[in-house]
Amino acid sequence: MIRTAASISCSHYGSNPRRCEAVPGDGSAQRESRGVRLAHAAEHCGIKGLRILLHPSVIPLYTEHWYRDHLGTVPSKYNDRIPLSAAECSNRAKVDHEINYIWHPRHDDKYWTAVQDLQDAAPADFQDHYAATMAAVNRMRQALRRPAFVHRSQPGMP
Repeated sequence: MIRTAASISCSHYGSNPRRCEAVPGDGSAQRESRGVRLAHAAEHCGIKGLRILLHPSVIPLYTEHWYRDHLGTVPSKYNDRIPLSAAECSNRAKVDHEINYIWHPRHDDKYWTAVQDLQDAAPADFQDHYAATMAAVNRMRQALRRPAFVHRSQPGMP
């Protein structure tokens, strides 16, 4: 069953929002605690599905420079942030972006099939999580200029 959300947030204490090392007595505990609270708020904002949500506090830092420093050279289209659907933007944590975690086209079909298999086995109470995951995956694919998948329950689909 899909009931998983991950989130990323940022918090700074003092004048340097990019400083993340912990130095005893410098307020880093408060900064890290606030970052955890913001990430928790994003995870519990009501958005459903298997998603990596970005709290608004991290958006200014989520740049190509960050990729280079933390992930090395990564094509900008992969792991990029994409906006949530309009209906999902009215959540309590004001989360409006998520990470596009769809990467290599060779794996898209396998992931799509696995999500549908899990949905078929899930109780009715969890179907909304699968629908949200599949809608998000299609938005991620479209952001990469790939066609949307169609659910196999649609007429004419295997």
